[in-house]
Order: sequence, then C-alpha cells, then structure tokens
Amino acid sequence: MRHEGTFELFSYWNRLRAGRSAPARNEIEPGDIRKRLPGTFILERKGAVDGAFRLAGTELCAAHGRELKGTSFADLWRIEDRGLIARVMRTVFNQMRVALLSYEGRNEHGRTAEFELLLLPLAATAEERRLLGSSFAVERPYWLGAHPITGCNLGNVRIIDPNRDPIFLKNRPAIDLTKRRSVGSTYASESRPTGGYRRFGHLAVLDGGKRAS
Repeated sequence: MRHEGTFELFSYWNRLRAGRSAPARNEIEPGDIRKRLPGTFILERKGAVDGAFRLAGTELCAAHGRELKGTSFADLWRIEDRGLIARVMRTVFNQMRVALLSYEGRNEHGRTAEFELLLLPLAATAEERRLLGSSFAVERPYWLGAHPITGCNLGNVRIIDPNRDPIFLKNRPAIDLTKRRSVGSTYASESRPTGGYRRFGHLAVLDGGKRAS
C-alpha cells in the first residue's frame, strides 16, 4: 500500500471486523475516518448493476468534475477494463475479499496521475450488498480538481484473502496487467481455480486489463 490513506482505511476496516469476514455498514463511523472521507466512497449492488455509488467523497467527485452518487462505478473505466473491474467487484461482494488496484486517471488534455484504489467488503444482508472503498492519488498533480478526469486505465490488481494473507509483505508483488499477455507461458503453468481467476501463491489474479502495446 503506497498511500497512507489506503493503509489507514484498511487498518480501520480490519479492526472493526475483529476476525469476521467483514464489518457491517452501520459499524462504520464517519468521524473515525474523517481525515480520509473526501477520498472514500460506498458502492452498492443493485439488480444487474455490480456497483453504483451510494456515497462519494468530495475529493473524488472533484477529481471527476461531477457528482458521482447514483452513477455506475464501471462507467469510470475505459471499455477494455470494464469486464475485469466487474469481476473484481463480484469477488469483493461475493467472496469477501479485499481488492487493491492501481490505475491511471487521464484528463481531457492528456495529463495523467497515478491512483491507488482499495475495495473492502461490508457484511451482506438479504436487502443489500455494499462495499467501502477509497481512491487516492499517489502523488497529487497540480491540475487535479481543476481539469476533470475523463477516463481511468487499470494497472495492477491484487485480490487478497485478509484471513490468510499477510497483506503488507514486500515480497508479494502485484500483477502488472500491462504485461499480462507477454507472459502466457507462465500463466499456463499456474493452477486455475474456479471463479474466473488464477492463483499465484496466495494471490488470486483475474484476467483482463490493458493490452500489451
């Protein structure tokens, strides 16, 4: 985790769950994470929509130049990445896994900024499935908030079982999806569990992402 806000939110979520798969939505106290609220959000699953913004922080809305509440999370991403984003979200919603992603936000002038995205499951009920998330710029550029991000390109993806995996081990590299297609022989040698992903050690890697140039 490269941004301290990501680390803080994960640590807070991990404390709240206290050994359970995930904490409940009503256990989240905004005052406890007020310093990070501008970059946090809550997604909910509604019908066939895998994730719609129920709440979105002011910093996140400003980065995209619009109110995100009620909009589709998938719509933030370029078309090529949306299939993988949907699978990542289903894994978080259904399997109570943590997802840590990096992505590049691009504005209409072609300027880019690198972001770190965290998706954390919340305990599901018969009526709802929600997750808590955050998005923080690794290094905040001067133009962010003045020139809206018009598209997001997915970079690295980690799917982590918080009950098994030491999440902060430095010898656990993320899978760079920009190079995915150039290492097909390596993937072929890995195990292929059900659920649309392959396992590398303790990492579950989902297909998709950028095509190699």
